[in-house]
Amino acid sequence: MTAPATASVRLVRVSPDDGVATSAWPQGKLCVTTAGRVFQGFNRGSAHVSADKAPVLTWSDDAGATWSEPLTIGTVEPHARGTDCWALGVDADDVLWAIVRGRGATSAVGDTAHTLWSSADAGLSWSRRLELPVEQDGFVPELFHDLCLAGGRMVSGYHFADSSRLGFMFFDPSDPVGTFEAVDVVPDGGPICGHCEPTIAWDASAARIVGGLRSQAAGIPTQFFELRPDGTGFARWPAPDTVLYSPLPVAVRGDVFAAALGERFTTGEVSLWLGTRAAFDARGVAGWTRHELAQALEAPVAGASESGVPALAFVGDDLLVTWSAERADGSSAVFAARLELGSMDDATRSARESDDAESRVVRPGGSS
Repeated sequence: MTAPATASVRLVRVSPDDGVATSAWPQGKLCVTTAGRVFQGFNRGSAHVSADKAPVLTWSDDAGATWSEPLTIGTVEPHARGTDCWALGVDADDVLWAIVRGRGATSAVGDTAHTLWSSADAGLSWSRRLELPVEQDGFVPELFHDLCLAGGRMVSGYHFADSSRLGFMFFDPSDPVGTFEAVDVVPDGGPICGHCEPTIAWDASAARIVGGLRSQAAGIPTQFFELRPDGTGFARWPAPDTVLYSPLPVAVRGDVFAAALGERFTTGEVSLWLGTRAAFDARGVAGWTRHELAQALEAPVAGASESGVPALAFVGDDLLVTWSAERADGSSAVFAARLELGSMDDATRSARESDDAESRVVRPGGSS
């Protein structure tokens, strides 16, 4: 089977244009219900780090063409560095699950906490379920990242800011407190936060968890990984490309594998990588094709960046890619590209080279 080609691309803005300076970080928060409703979470506030930051979600019933007004995830309480979310998913009964971080001045236990919430009414109301009991030397993980139903359990990844430790947490949606389990796959003692922010997808055909690992330091490659649903069998290898500070979301549909990367400081280029099951299982760089989707920066960024940080999900036969775009004035917004994928016998064609009038590079202001 050949890798799919991007037949056309439709670009839309996800976050509302309502004067909020920062609407960013869709990573780890794109999920689809059994009925096809798409949920996208992101974080909003007055600055990159701000006490008024709050996590929200929006939804689409037309595969990402239009989006609802945002709804708050969980309950937002006062914290020195705000409240945010980096993990949103849906279970087999279409119940939403989210991990919300109340971010104090430090990551010390008692100052910052990660709390599991659920919503049975599509995000209109939320129930607090569990404060996640993972820590190291008196500190909580920096993030719990992504949340996916895999083999009957919900799965999220975690890492620590001052450690190489990386792992995954699991729970049964019917009893998150009684079934909670944390499994470390990378111990402390290596490069500090060398790899972080695991992304998670369920490969049903192979009954395994697959995903990507963000590279946090020069010389450390962005990686793919696989993991059994019981938390064993962790293996990782270099992805087709390395982009520092970019999460590597992965989506699987049949024998089609997709991954995305977003450069965050110079160009803001968001790229999509398409391959096959054989290419992924070969654990090499061959068999993947690259497609440029967007330039997410109007000007280079010095310091904290809100650009890139993509997410991926299949919606029917289409692929939805979301990312943040940052303007020259420092404000940011979330955008989505819906790609209609077709197969072809020859090499795949870049979206920006397509004859489709909508298949052009999107700019932060929403123009192409």
